Amino acid sequence: MKRSFLIDTSVLHGVPARKLETVAGISDVAVSPYTVWELLTHLSDSDFDRAKGYLMKLRHVRILDDPRASIEKLVTKSSDRIHTRVPDSDLAYAMLAALRGSSSVPEFYGVHIRDENGELHQVSGCIERVRETLATEEQRFKEFLTVIVASVRGGRVALGTSAERHAGASDVILGLWRQLGARVAGTAPNEEFIRASYVYASYVVHRSAALALTGAQPDGNDFEDAEICRHLWIGSETAFVTADRILRCTSANAVATWEEQRGERARLSVCDVAGFTA
Repeated sequence: MKRSFLIDTSVLHGVPARKLETVAGISDVAVSPYTVWELLTHLSDSDFDRAKGYLMKLRHVRILDDPRASIEKLVTKSSDRIHTRVPDSDLAYAMLAALRGSSSVPEFYGVHIRDENGELHQVSGCIERVRETLATEEQRFKEFLTVIVASVRGGRVALGTSAERHAGASDVILGLWRQLGARVAGTAPNEEFIRASYVYASYVVHRSAALALTGAQPDGNDFEDAEICRHLWIGSETAFVTADRILRCTSANAVATWEEQRGERARLSVCDVAGFTA
């Protein structure tokens, strides 16, 4: 059976294209669309050829759909519009194809691409919409973490033990379920939703606990890191590879908490770049 990897931006930066191609040739290697959006929105901030080189490495991997949409498709009613939305990967592949033939940022921004529904979009407009959406979501997530951190520091929420962090993750999952409202059947999340959402929810809890302990403040990277964790489903047999120490430790702690509190192997694993081998 093929090994399955999810890699993040740090891996694309740190792993040579030849190695990435070799591993992807005999393994399933995937990236979050958030990795693509992060690289594309910073394309104009650095040397174009170098930034393009990082993005062109993506031709060796599989780009996933928005992780929230993937989870919601598991549990929402068949009539829900989430089942007919154009996947993020469709737009990402189109933008990468446009970038492949471009020799500068202005040239790339001027290209028009067509989505799965046949609608035409100028790349510059797509990039700007992604940038605005990310800024809004980053701020919203920072405010979410800030509320939890304040509750921990104020003694209203306890996240000191594994059991308390597991209970906190369960509360986050229940909140996610309730947000879906009439889109799902039942008042409590089913096991499939719990397994798909647990690492994200546990990231929220473990990251909040760490921020409360150190006195640090949430930052924009917390949102993208949390969204990548939504791809990490318990039982998925996936190895998540990241060179980011905070993300690696937090996601590994999420897996360890599941195994300790549920008494079962998660099958999901977390490793650094050294673990990214065929």
